[in-house]
Amino acid sequence: MGFEAQFSRSDINRVIDRKLKAMYDTMIQTLHFVGDRFVTNVREKVHADPSYREAMKTRARASGLTIGAVPLSPLKIKPNRSGNITQATPRYKDRTGALTSSVGFLIQNNGKTIREHFPETGEGTAKGIAVARRAAAKYPTGLVLVVVAGMEYAAAVESKGYDVLTGSSFIAERELREALAAFRKR
Repeated sequence: MGFEAQFSRSDINRVIDRKLKAMYDTMIQTLHFVGDRFVTNVREKVHADPSYREAMKTRARASGLTIGAVPLSPLKIKPNRSGNITQATPRYKDRTGALTSSVGFLIQNNGKTIREHFPETGEGTAKGIAVARRAAAKYPTGLVLVVVAGMEYAAAVESKGYDVLTGSSFIAERELREALAAFRKR
């Protein structure tokens, strides 16, 4: 008398395929979340509405920063590589909106773009998409998240001491590492 399986090889394959699809969907959702947070963080640095200024004031106080007599409207809070807020730095003013509209992300899997997100339309949107696609083309295998500011002068703005992408990219990197660590524990 022996045991007889109540399932077939195709039953096993279906279960494995379902689990793999669930893992893939979770990874895509995670990349989308991190990319979306990145775009939000970049855009928060540009907008100077009163609620933004108040939020920055609160974050500065919570981090032990002394603003002194410097007006808060031209300041932003700059996170370091770990994503912690360390200092106040000048905030750039996007006069044309081109730089802000060039900020976005794309996700690709094995060279095929599966999501693109550039939330603002404007002069920079097409440039941002083109830059993101060129960058993504360098990674033809695996899941890839590309975050960009597509205007050619973004690096020049950062070289003057303004934070366009750098601070947000540190935060995005930290969030992605944390998400991957949590994913591995499952």
